This record gives sequence, C-alpha cells and structure tokens, in this order.
Amino acid sequence: MKTTWKIIKDITGKTQSPVTNMKIKSDAGTLTNINDIAKAINIYFANIAEDLNDNSSDMDKAWQSLKRSYPESSSEMKLIPVTEIEVFDRIKSLKHNNSSGYDGISNNILKHCVNEISKTMTFIFSYSLMTGILPDRLAYATILPIHKKGDKLIMSNYRPISLLLSCSKILETIMFNRLYQHVHTNGILAPEQFGFRKESDIEKAVFFLTDSVLSSLNLRQQIGEIFCDLSKAFDCVNHEILLAKLCHNGIRGVSLNWFKTYITNRKQKVKITTQNLKHESFCRWETIKNGAPQGWILGLLLSVIYVNDLPCSINKIASPVIYVDNASVLVSANKLKI
Repeated sequence: MKTTWKIIKDITGKTQSPVTNMKIKSDAGTLTNINDIAKAINIYFANIAEDLNDNSSDMDKAWQSLKRSYPESSSEMKLIPVTEIEVFDRIKSLKHNNSSGYDGISNNILKHCVNEISKTMTFIFSYSLMTGILPDRLAYATILPIHKKGDKLIMSNYRPISLLLSCSKILETIMFNRLYQHVHTNGILAPEQFGFRKESDIEKAVFFLTDSVLSSLNLRQQIGEIFCDLSKAFDCVNHEILLAKLCHNGIRGVSLNWFKTYITNRKQKVKITTQNLKHESFCRWETIKNGAPQGWILGLLLSVIYVNDLPCSINKIASPVIYVDNASVLVSANKLKI
C-alpha cells in the first residue's frame, strides 16, 4: 500500500515537502523573515483546536454517548514491569537514521552505545511507569511544517511532522505495547475499526466496504455513501474527554496519571531550513493545549480510542467502516425517500 501511494504521488507530482519558501501569509500580513515565519507557524499549530472552535466540546454529551455505547467499564490495566532485555530490544529495533530531536541524540547514537545505556534507561523507564509521570524533557518536539496541498503561502495548507526524542520513542513503544495488549485482551476496539486490530488492515477495510456495496447492488437496493476525513483530527482531541474515555476503558490510577502527563503540557517549536541549507529558524517553545501527540504510534492509538464509540452511535441506521481517523458511512434501502 505504501509503495502504491508513493507511485501515485510521484506520477501526479503531489509529493509533500518541508517549508523552504521565504514567504507566508499571516494576520499581520505577508512574512518574509525566516524566524517570523517559524514563530507564526508554531503559534498556528499549537492553537489549531481553538481556531476551529473546538472549545465547544461537551464533556457531558461525550460521556453520555460513551455510556450508551459501552455501559460496562473495562477491567483495570495492569502495568508489566520494564526489563533490561525489553529496553535493549527496543533500542536495537530503532530505524537506522541520524535525524534527532532538540537534544541532538539520534537513533544511531543509541544503537551504537546500547550495551552501556540499557540498564540506566531501564531504571528511568521503570520509575516513570511506577510513578505515573513522564519526564518533562521527553515531552518536547521539534516540528517540521510539511506542505500538503494548495497555496504554499497559506499556513493551513501545511501539516506538522514531529521530530521526537529517540529516548521518548523507546518509552512510548514500551507503553504502547502494554496499552495495545490491554485493548485487545478486553476487546475494547469496535469491530468497525480496522486500524490497530489484530488480523486487520487497510486492505480488509477496502474489501469490506467494496463487498457491502456490491451486496446491496446485487439485492437491487438504493445505496448511498459518505466518506469522512476529519479535519485536523489529531490536533482537536480534547484532553479531558480522552482521559475520561481512557478511565472507562480500564486505564486508571498510576497508568491514567502517566497518560495525563503524556498528553498535557507538551511543548513544541517549529524548525525551518532555507533552500540553500545555510539558515535555520529559531522560535520559542509553545505549549500544546489540545490534541494527541503526533509523530509516533502511541498518539495514533489514543486517537483511535477517542473515536471508538462512534460506530455504536450510527450503526443502527448505517454501516460504518473506520480506519484510524478516516470513516465511511454506508446506507442502503429498498426505496429511496426524498
């Protein structure tokens, strides 16, 4: 599937690239200074939810919808202790690359000194899980604005790509494995969700959707379909609602507190490099007020849990097919009423 999309993007010329132009439009006018551009984009990314009026999120309505869909709470997640072997394997499994977060420590550096650091990192990660606190400095991310579509002068046509710390990736993978196991052991994910479910992938989602359409056509039914791609889905995750849903799904106590420190008070700054690679932007850290952390797999799983009760709200009148944050809603009937 990745190869297919790469070929399509190469043929159509719709490849995504970082900001390298020296102009961007803002409320203050057209910016040309690279530092001003980085600052404006950073503030925009950090406040996307507010710009989209996401403050209207209703905690009571979200909780009522969750209780209707899943009246019973899941059993509490038990955290498995971190072992040195696990940390050693996680470091060795990192991709070979020299890119890094703000600390300048790349995957390759960790892989080269894995024998010397695995024991110390095991102690740090174990202490983090036991106390329910993510170290503050692991919650910092450098953002690369990648052009997605449309006019390159407009900030909303860019999406943020996070450069996370390599150490943070290891700890997130450790917690992801525990959350993933809990989710599947307790059957938490809706069957209409094809992402992050065992023996399920995007190809099966496409097959299920195609089969549903053809089955309805064979029955000579009228059929309609809505394709939904949520705008800024990860950026607009409400932290209060997400934590409530995690608690209902069995993430409580120390585990819940860990996720609270993971998603709140995160910091980010935007990095822009000019085309000749001679200059890089500098801007101050901004606090992210909403959203699930992007750039790593744990943030994706949290986003899936956030929308997990959606199918139960609509499957009585339609057949939803969801893959992470993308949803298709299929409606069929013998007669079409207008």
